[in-house]
Amino acid sequence: MKAQPYIVLFEIGSTKLRAAFARRDEDGQLHLADLQEKEGCYMHRGLLENVERVEFDLNHLWLLLSNSCDDFGQAYLCLCNDDDENLRKANAAMIEEIIGLHRGSNRELVYVGSPLKHTVEALTSQEERQKGCLYLDFGAGHTHVQCYYHNKSLIQKSLPVGGDDITNDIASDVEVSLKEAEMLKVRQGNAVSNQVKKAYIRFVQPNTGQTKALLNTDLANRIEDRLTTDCIQPYLKALKGHGFFDRIPMDIVLSGGASQMKGLELLLQNSCPQAGIRRADASSLLAGEDQKYNRPEYHSLLGLLQSLTMFEPPKEGLGRFFRRDPKKKKEEKKKKEPTLTPGIPEEKTKLDKKVDNLMDAIYTD
Repeated sequence: MKAQPYIVLFEIGSTKLRAAFARRDEDGQLHLADLQEKEGCYMHRGLLENVERVEFDLNHLWLLLSNSCDDFGQAYLCLCNDDDENLRKANAAMIEEIIGLHRGSNRELVYVGSPLKHTVEALTSQEERQKGCLYLDFGAGHTHVQCYYHNKSLIQKSLPVGGDDITNDIASDVEVSLKEAEMLKVRQGNAVSNQVKKAYIRFVQPNTGQTKALLNTDLANRIEDRLTTDCIQPYLKALKGHGFFDRIPMDIVLSGGASQMKGLELLLQNSCPQAGIRRADASSLLAGEDQKYNRPEYHSLLGLLQSLTMFEPPKEGLGRFFRRDPKKKKEEKKKKEPTLTPGIPEEKTKLDKKVDNLMDAIYTD
């Protein structure tokens, strides 16, 4: 196939702002000429917090890309939690403000929404989505969930909890900084407490300078408690209550930076013993020299890049390709929802509404 021109994509996450300069090569694989990122507090509970900070860091990344690549003029912007309708409406004004700052300049931004749907379709097979597939993107500030069955997206939800909540719990319990709490979580943490051999973790408390000791089993219990009470487990419980994993087979695909937590796969397996569990792998999307980017925290960026580079982007942007027509959506709502499979009651096919209501009740601040 013919190599496609380079495109630029900016991705706003809870704690990271990333920019990639990429194209699809002759073999149909992604080649990333450059990837830059900035760290900061860009969103809280899914809401954009500081437009000025986003704009400042975005311009800085734009400058870094311009130094390493030819001037590209137009770029695309996505927001990680834009799959949630309520958050999308709440963030709309701020997104418009960011785009408006570039309108008419030589640095035009085109907003393309959420990368989740495109990531799932890029990192799962058609057979998986036909059989039943639950994609969990466990990030720093959010857990994004997409459920496929018979090649249709049944449920798409953004849960306002992630790896940073676990870090905050540890920092509060142990009285250490967030940076040290993150190191404890990554190096010593485990999602399944009964898999940990009891031992003491020694560290220096920054406020007092005293050496303290923490049982690794207590650390694992704190992590497991957060995951099982208000993170991933309630969602799985809601799906199981509607027949998934039992009457409707469902495999789990795990991704996102926080998914690298030790023991997370075992925790999911204990909760859903019937489900096959695997980690998402983007190696097939990337050219050989770019395999270093095959990391869970980059999967959403790579999935959207894969979709953006599949065709020549129209001049007016990609909104029509990444958004459903509102009129068509309204007409579809009037139609009666079909049953998913024979033998499952009609009322249990309205999973998106029922699970959304349940999740809203669980995750309301």
